[in-house]
Amino acid sequence: MDVIAPPAMGVRRHWADLPASVRSGVEGLLGARVVEARSRSGGFSPGLAARVRLADGRRAFVKAVSAETNPHSPDPHRAEARHTAALPPGAPRPACSVRTTAAPWSPSCSRPR
Repeated sequence: MDVIAPPAMGVRRHWADLPASVRSGVEGLLGARVVEARSRSGGFSPGLAARVRLADGRRAFVKAVSAETNPHSPDPHRAEARHTAALPPGAPRPACSVRTTAAPWSPSCSRPR
């Protein structure tokens, strides 16, 4: 008997839906204000996954989940950011992967090389 898993149904949040403290924390990590954010669909997380453009022209990818929405989401999210940051310099990964805690939120950011 074949078992087929249901498709990922994470309900994504939008940048403007995040608390102001989380948005300003992310902008602080990135070093510039977010002037455009485009949410990405799909995935399992009930949080934000967005491509952002910064005031200085750089771009980044931002993820954020809240323990209030799903108490199990922050742990794998933090592990992903921790493992990405620990990859060796020559590994194909974003140039910068930073994370912070803005309880109950767990945001992380990465910039392309």
